[in-house]
Amino acid sequence: MNISQTFLPFGSIAGILLGKYLIFSGGENLDAQLSKLSGSARVRFGEAALQKTLQPYKYIIMVIAVMIILFLITQFPSGKPKAKANETKPKENLGQTVIALLKNHNFTYGMFTLFMYVGLQVSIWSFTIRLALNLDHSINERTSSNYVIVSYIAFFVGRIVADYLMRKIPHLKVLLWYSILGFIAIGYMMIDRSFNGVYVAILVSGLMGPGYATIYTETLGFIKDPHQTETAGAMLVMMVVGGGVWPAIQGWFADITGSMTISFAVHFLTFGAMIVYAYHYIKHPFDGLAKETKATK
Repeated sequence: MNISQTFLPFGSIAGILLGKYLIFSGGENLDAQLSKLSGSARVRFGEAALQKTLQPYKYIIMVIAVMIILFLITQFPSGKPKAKANETKPKENLGQTVIALLKNHNFTYGMFTLFMYVGLQVSIWSFTIRLALNLDHSINERTSSNYVIVSYIAFFVGRIVADYLMRKIPHLKVLLWYSILGFIAIGYMMIDRSFNGVYVAILVSGLMGPGYATIYTETLGFIKDPHQTETAGAMLVMMVVGGGVWPAIQGWFADITGSMTISFAVHFLTFGAMIVYAYHYIKHPFDGLAKETKATK
Protein backbone atom coordinates (compact mmCIF):
# COMPACT_ATOMS: atom_id res chain seq x y z
CA MET A 1 0.00 0.00 0.00
CA ASN A 2 2.78 2.42 0.90
CA ILE A 3 4.67 1.64 -2.31
CA SER A 4 1.60 2.10 -4.53
CA GLN A 5 0.76 5.41 -2.83
CA THR A 6 4.30 6.62 -3.50
CA PHE A 7 3.71 6.44 -7.26
CA LEU A 8 0.23 8.01 -7.19
CA PRO A 9 1.57 11.48 -8.20
CA PHE A 10 2.86 10.20 -11.54
CA GLY A 11 -0.69 9.45 -12.71
CA SER A 12 -1.87 12.76 -11.26
CA ILE A 13 0.83 14.68 -13.12
CA ALA A 14 -0.16 12.95 -16.36
CA GLY A 15 -3.75 14.06 -15.76
CA ILE A 16 -2.89 17.70 -15.09
CA LEU A 17 -0.66 17.80 -18.18
CA LEU A 18 -3.63 16.61 -20.26
CA GLY A 19 -5.65 19.47 -18.82
CA LYS A 20 -2.87 21.99 -19.29
CA TYR A 21 -2.30 21.36 -22.97
CA LEU A 22 -5.69 20.09 -24.15
CA ILE A 23 -8.09 22.26 -22.12
CA PHE A 24 -6.36 25.39 -20.85
CA SER A 25 -5.36 27.95 -23.46
CA GLY A 26 -2.85 30.78 -23.44
CA GLY A 27 -3.60 34.47 -23.03
CA GLU A 28 -5.86 35.85 -20.31
CA ASN A 29 -7.64 33.60 -17.85
CA LEU A 30 -11.14 32.42 -18.74
CA ASP A 31 -12.93 34.85 -16.40
CA ALA A 32 -11.18 37.80 -17.99
CA GLN A 33 -11.96 36.57 -21.51
CA LEU A 34 -15.64 35.96 -20.68
CA SER A 35 -16.00 39.42 -19.10
CA LYS A 36 -15.21 40.99 -22.49
CA LEU A 37 -17.89 39.00 -24.34
CA SER A 38 -21.66 39.13 -24.39
CA GLY A 39 -24.59 37.57 -26.16
CA SER A 40 -23.99 34.94 -28.82
CA ALA A 41 -20.21 35.52 -28.77
CA ARG A 42 -20.12 34.60 -25.09
CA VAL A 43 -22.20 31.47 -25.76
CA ARG A 44 -19.92 30.38 -28.62
CA PHE A 45 -16.84 30.91 -26.48
CA GLY A 46 -18.36 28.81 -23.69
CA GLU A 47 -19.29 26.01 -26.09
CA ALA A 48 -15.77 25.99 -27.55
CA ALA A 49 -14.28 25.79 -24.04
CA LEU A 50 -16.64 22.90 -23.22
CA GLN A 51 -15.53 20.99 -26.32
CA LYS A 52 -11.92 21.32 -25.15
CA THR A 53 -12.80 19.63 -21.85
CA LEU A 54 -14.12 16.61 -23.76
CA GLN A 55 -10.84 16.02 -25.61
CA PRO A 56 -8.92 14.41 -22.69
CA TYR A 57 -11.71 11.88 -22.17
CA LYS A 58 -10.94 10.36 -25.58
CA TYR A 59 -7.47 9.51 -24.30
CA ILE A 60 -8.82 8.37 -20.93
CA ILE A 61 -11.19 5.94 -22.67
CA MET A 62 -8.24 4.47 -24.59
CA VAL A 63 -6.29 3.96 -21.37
CA ILE A 64 -9.30 2.38 -19.64
CA ALA A 65 -9.77 -0.01 -22.56
CA VAL A 66 -6.14 -1.14 -22.26
CA MET A 67 -6.50 -1.55 -18.48
CA ILE A 68 -9.63 -3.67 -18.91
CA ILE A 69 -7.76 -6.00 -21.25
CA LEU A 70 -4.84 -6.25 -18.79
CA PHE A 71 -7.21 -7.08 -15.93
CA LEU A 72 -8.94 -9.73 -18.03
CA ILE A 73 -5.71 -11.56 -18.89
CA THR A 74 -3.96 -11.13 -15.52
CA GLN A 75 -4.34 -13.78 -12.83
CA PHE A 76 -4.62 -11.96 -9.51
CA PRO A 77 -3.95 -13.73 -6.18
CA SER A 78 -6.93 -14.58 -4.03
CA GLY A 79 -7.68 -12.04 -1.34
CA LYS A 80 -9.69 -14.44 0.81
CA PRO A 81 -8.18 -15.90 4.00
CA LYS A 82 -7.15 -19.56 3.86
CA ALA A 83 -9.22 -21.81 6.10
CA LYS A 84 -7.30 -23.65 8.82
CA ALA A 85 -7.72 -27.35 9.50
CA ASN A 86 -11.00 -28.21 11.23
CA GLU A 87 -12.07 -24.55 10.97
CA THR A 88 -15.69 -23.87 10.15
CA LYS A 89 -16.47 -20.70 8.25
CA PRO A 90 -18.74 -18.38 10.26
CA LYS A 91 -22.28 -18.19 8.89
CA GLU A 92 -22.43 -14.39 8.65
CA ASN A 93 -24.06 -12.77 5.65
CA LEU A 94 -22.90 -9.41 4.31
CA GLY A 95 -25.41 -7.44 6.35
CA GLN A 96 -24.35 -9.11 9.62
CA THR A 97 -20.68 -8.50 8.82
CA VAL A 98 -21.30 -4.82 8.12
CA ILE A 99 -23.27 -4.41 11.35
CA ALA A 100 -20.51 -6.15 13.34
CA LEU A 101 -17.90 -3.85 11.79
CA LEU A 102 -19.94 -0.73 12.52
CA LYS A 103 -20.11 -1.77 16.17
CA ASN A 104 -16.30 -1.75 16.26
CA HIS A 105 -15.74 1.86 17.31
CA ASN A 106 -12.05 1.81 16.42
CA PHE A 107 -12.91 0.72 12.89
CA THR A 108 -15.69 3.28 12.44
CA TYR A 109 -13.45 6.12 13.59
CA GLY A 110 -10.82 4.90 11.14
CA MET A 111 -13.46 5.05 8.39
CA PHE A 112 -14.34 8.59 9.43
CA THR A 113 -10.69 9.65 9.44
CA LEU A 114 -10.14 8.20 5.98
CA PHE A 115 -13.24 10.09 4.80
CA MET A 116 -11.70 13.30 6.15
CA TYR A 117 -8.29 12.56 4.63
CA VAL A 118 -9.57 11.91 1.11
CA GLY A 119 -11.65 15.09 1.38
CA LEU A 120 -8.49 16.99 2.33
CA GLN A 121 -6.50 15.56 -0.56
CA VAL A 122 -9.08 16.16 -3.27
CA SER A 123 -9.96 19.65 -1.99
CA ILE A 124 -6.37 20.86 -1.83
CA TRP A 125 -5.61 19.64 -5.34
CA SER A 126 -8.94 20.87 -6.72
CA PHE A 127 -8.63 24.44 -5.43
CA THR A 128 -4.91 25.14 -5.87
CA ILE A 129 -5.46 26.46 -9.42
CA ARG A 130 -8.41 28.59 -8.33
CA LEU A 131 -6.41 29.92 -5.35
CA ALA A 132 -3.54 30.98 -7.62
CA LEU A 133 -5.95 32.69 -10.05
CA ASN A 134 -7.66 34.55 -7.21
CA LEU A 135 -4.40 35.78 -5.69
CA ASP A 136 -2.72 36.74 -8.97
CA HIS A 137 -5.05 38.02 -11.71
CA SER A 138 -2.19 38.35 -14.19
CA ILE A 139 -1.84 34.57 -14.71
CA ASN A 140 -4.10 32.19 -16.62
CA GLU A 141 -5.25 28.61 -16.01
CA ARG A 142 -2.40 27.07 -18.00
CA THR A 143 0.21 28.88 -15.90
CA SER A 144 -1.52 28.22 -12.58
CA SER A 145 -1.72 24.50 -13.37
CA ASN A 146 2.06 24.43 -12.88
CA TYR A 147 1.44 24.89 -9.15
CA VAL A 148 -0.64 21.72 -9.10
CA ILE A 149 2.17 19.82 -10.83
CA VAL A 150 4.56 21.05 -8.14
CA SER A 151 1.98 19.98 -5.53
CA TYR A 152 2.06 16.42 -6.87
CA ILE A 153 5.85 16.47 -6.78
CA ALA A 154 5.67 17.70 -3.18
CA PHE A 155 3.29 14.82 -2.36
CA PHE A 156 5.78 12.37 -3.88
CA VAL A 157 8.66 13.82 -1.85
CA GLY A 158 6.56 13.85 1.32
CA ARG A 159 5.63 10.22 0.72
CA ILE A 160 9.27 9.19 0.18
CA VAL A 161 10.36 10.97 3.36
CA ALA A 162 7.50 9.34 5.27
CA ASP A 163 8.52 5.90 3.98
CA TYR A 164 12.04 6.49 5.27
CA LEU A 165 10.83 7.76 8.66
CA MET A 166 8.47 4.81 9.06
CA ARG A 167 11.44 2.45 9.03
CA LYS A 168 12.63 4.05 12.27
CA ILE A 169 9.47 5.55 13.81
CA PRO A 170 5.99 4.02 14.33
CA HIS A 171 3.70 4.82 11.41
CA LEU A 172 1.15 6.66 13.53
CA LYS A 173 3.80 8.98 14.98
CA VAL A 174 4.83 9.96 11.47
CA LEU A 175 1.18 10.59 10.60
CA LEU A 176 0.74 12.63 13.79
CA TRP A 177 3.64 14.99 13.12
CA TYR A 178 2.78 15.41 9.45
CA SER A 179 -0.80 16.28 10.46
CA ILE A 180 0.31 18.75 13.14
CA LEU A 181 2.55 20.53 10.62
CA GLY A 182 -0.36 20.58 8.15
CA PHE A 183 -2.62 22.11 10.79
CA ILE A 184 0.00 24.82 11.46
CA ALA A 185 0.41 25.45 7.72
CA ILE A 186 -3.34 26.08 7.34
CA GLY A 187 -3.13 28.45 10.30
CA TYR A 188 -0.35 30.41 8.58
CA MET A 189 -2.48 30.64 5.43
CA MET A 190 -5.25 32.30 7.47
CA ILE A 191 -2.79 34.91 8.82
CA ASP A 192 -0.84 35.67 5.63
CA ARG A 193 -3.43 35.88 2.86
CA SER A 194 -0.91 36.80 0.18
CA PHE A 195 0.22 34.67 -2.76
CA ASN A 196 2.28 32.72 -0.21
CA GLY A 197 -0.94 30.79 0.32
CA VAL A 198 -0.28 28.94 -2.93
CA TYR A 199 3.10 27.79 -1.62
CA VAL A 200 1.44 26.75 1.63
CA ALA A 201 -1.02 24.64 -0.40
CA ILE A 202 1.98 22.98 -2.07
CA LEU A 203 3.52 22.34 1.37
CA VAL A 204 0.23 20.83 2.56
CA SER A 205 0.33 18.46 -0.42
CA GLY A 206 3.69 17.21 0.81
CA LEU A 207 2.31 16.77 4.32
CA MET A 208 -0.54 14.57 3.03
CA GLY A 209 2.04 11.94 2.03
CA PRO A 210 1.57 9.25 4.72
CA GLY A 211 -2.18 9.73 5.09
CA TYR A 212 -4.17 7.20 3.06
CA ALA A 213 -1.94 4.14 3.34
CA THR A 214 -1.31 4.64 7.07
CA ILE A 215 -4.93 5.21 8.04
CA TYR A 216 -6.13 2.34 5.84
CA THR A 217 -3.68 -0.28 7.11
CA GLU A 218 -3.84 0.80 10.75
CA THR A 219 -7.64 0.67 10.68
CA LEU A 220 -7.64 -2.81 9.14
CA GLY A 221 -5.46 -3.81 12.08
CA PHE A 222 -8.51 -3.36 14.32
CA ILE A 223 -10.22 -6.30 12.59
CA LYS A 224 -9.50 -9.54 14.41
CA ASP A 225 -11.78 -11.84 12.42
CA PRO A 226 -9.99 -12.57 9.10
CA HIS A 227 -13.35 -13.37 7.46
CA GLN A 228 -14.38 -9.72 7.99
CA THR A 229 -11.23 -8.22 6.49
CA GLU A 230 -12.43 -8.29 2.89
CA THR A 231 -15.65 -6.43 3.71
CA ALA A 232 -13.78 -4.05 6.02
CA GLY A 233 -11.33 -3.19 3.25
CA ALA A 234 -14.21 -2.50 0.86
CA MET A 235 -15.90 -0.23 3.40
CA LEU A 236 -12.69 1.72 3.87
CA VAL A 237 -12.28 2.16 0.12
CA MET A 238 -15.81 3.58 -0.01
CA MET A 239 -14.60 6.47 2.14
CA VAL A 240 -13.24 8.06 -1.02
CA VAL A 241 -16.71 9.63 -1.06
CA GLY A 242 -15.05 12.27 1.13
CA GLY A 243 -13.43 13.50 -2.07
CA GLY A 244 -16.88 14.44 -3.33
CA VAL A 245 -18.14 16.00 -0.09
CA TRP A 246 -15.28 18.20 1.12
CA PRO A 247 -14.64 20.11 -2.13
CA ALA A 248 -18.36 21.03 -2.10
CA ILE A 249 -18.05 22.19 1.52
CA GLN A 250 -14.94 24.24 0.76
CA GLY A 251 -16.58 25.75 -2.35
CA TRP A 252 -19.66 26.68 -0.31
CA PHE A 253 -17.45 28.26 2.37
CA ALA A 254 -15.56 30.22 -0.31
CA ASP A 255 -18.89 31.56 -1.61
CA ILE A 256 -20.18 32.75 1.77
CA THR A 257 -16.84 34.27 2.86
CA GLY A 258 -15.93 35.69 -0.54
CA SER A 259 -12.35 34.45 -0.08
CA MET A 260 -10.72 31.38 -1.57
CA THR A 261 -7.91 31.67 0.99
CA ILE A 262 -10.28 31.66 3.97
CA SER A 263 -12.09 28.63 2.51
CA PHE A 264 -9.00 26.54 3.29
CA ALA A 265 -9.89 26.95 6.98
CA VAL A 266 -12.21 23.94 6.61
CA HIS A 267 -9.06 21.81 6.68
CA PHE A 268 -8.54 22.58 10.34
CA LEU A 269 -11.24 19.92 10.66
CA THR A 270 -9.68 17.38 8.29
CA PHE A 271 -6.19 17.69 9.75
CA GLY A 272 -7.73 17.81 13.23
CA ALA A 273 -9.43 14.46 12.68
CA MET A 274 -6.13 12.91 11.61
CA ILE A 275 -4.33 14.36 14.66
CA VAL A 276 -6.93 12.91 17.04
CA TYR A 277 -6.82 9.53 15.28
CA ALA A 278 -3.03 9.25 15.34
CA TYR A 279 -2.64 10.56 18.90
CA HIS A 280 -5.34 8.31 20.34
CA TYR A 281 -4.14 5.08 18.78
CA ILE A 282 -0.47 5.68 19.55
CA LYS A 283 -1.36 5.59 23.25
CA HIS A 284 -4.36 3.25 23.26
CA PRO A 285 -4.28 1.21 20.06
CA PHE A 286 -6.76 -1.53 20.95
CA ASP A 287 -8.79 -0.26 23.92
CA GLY A 288 -12.12 -0.60 22.17
CA LEU A 289 -11.28 -4.07 20.90
CA ALA A 290 -10.24 -5.23 24.35
CA LYS A 291 -13.63 -4.17 25.75
CA GLU A 292 -15.47 -5.84 22.88
CA THR A 293 -13.50 -9.07 23.35
CA LYS A 294 -14.35 -9.15 27.08
CA ALA A 295 -18.02 -8.51 26.34
CA THR A 296 -18.06 -11.30 23.75
CA LYS A 297 -16.48 -13.76 26.20
